[in-house]
Amino acid sequence: MTNAIYTIYYNEYFQSNDLGNLMDRNFDTLVLRTFVAAAECGEFAHASRVVGRSQGAVSMQIQKLERVVDQTLFLRRKAGVSLTDAGRRFLPHAKNILDAKDHALREMAGFNVQGDVRVGIPQDFAETFLPGILGAFTRSHPSVRLTAHVDRNVDLGEAVRRGHLDLALTFGLHTAAEGQVLAEVPAVWIGPKDYRVSVEKRVPLVAFTAPCIFREIAQNSLTSCGLGHLVSMNSTSLQGLWTGVNAGLGIAVRTPIQLPPHLTVLGAEAGLPPLPSVKIRLHHAEHTASEAMVRLKNILKEEIAAHLPMNLMQ
Repeated sequence: MTNAIYTIYYNEYFQSNDLGNLMDRNFDTLVLRTFVAAAECGEFAHASRVVGRSQGAVSMQIQKLERVVDQTLFLRRKAGVSLTDAGRRFLPHAKNILDAKDHALREMAGFNVQGDVRVGIPQDFAETFLPGILGAFTRSHPSVRLTAHVDRNVDLGEAVRRGHLDLALTFGLHTAAEGQVLAEVPAVWIGPKDYRVSVEKRVPLVAFTAPCIFREIAQNSLTSCGLGHLVSMNSTSLQGLWTGVNAGLGIAVRTPIQLPPHLTVLGAEAGLPPLPSVKIRLHHAEHTASEAMVRLKNILKEEIAAHLPMNLMQ
């Protein structure tokens, strides 16, 4: 009797409220993809090529979505379309729904993938967002044995070439270098907040032992502007590098990724020259292109773009 009364009250409540109507409305993910494509392209004709539908079909899908949300999402003009205020508010929701659906499908598909994947990570990423990404990968691919190797930049690229690693993230300078470019971030001078260059003295550097891309950047930049320098401390670890800088042994060149809170980015006010940007590259072994490796490679590409702070990117 109690359940019957509860059911009556439940039905009466939702029949007398707008929530009841909302619960009956559903989003077609194909229509949402068309909406996002049209919003990003600015015209239905271009969006139709992106989603593989005719222009007429795209127009009908947008109209269907507008009926579902009971809002006009686009302003139609001869030159194209633009989002209304309602369309701009709805766009992030549409993207979130699509992302959640894609993430769920990837996770479920991962349960059928098997094999081994060996991935190399620079020390700069080891304590930031990559551990969470790798942990999520192992949970969604329980039959894949993932081995992560944290090492210096130069050693990671060589390990892939020798077949000791399947994937590796590295920093690089030149466009002709190996690996796929995922992002570009600035190289910066790092030191204590009150550091200033003394023209009477050589600039002390704390750096990784050679060869090291950031060591080369520091030395070449100082030499090109006529400043002398000396390497006051060599290190094989990022933690050792920060310890040396914190102890006042010198300044370092790195990216702002994983910058210790007690150190700061130094610039022209400290008397230091500008530095070039560096590219984050993804290397992969050609001879071990297993499904597990391809999945992890694609996830790394997506997550680097999604998680790397936009204020770091060039």
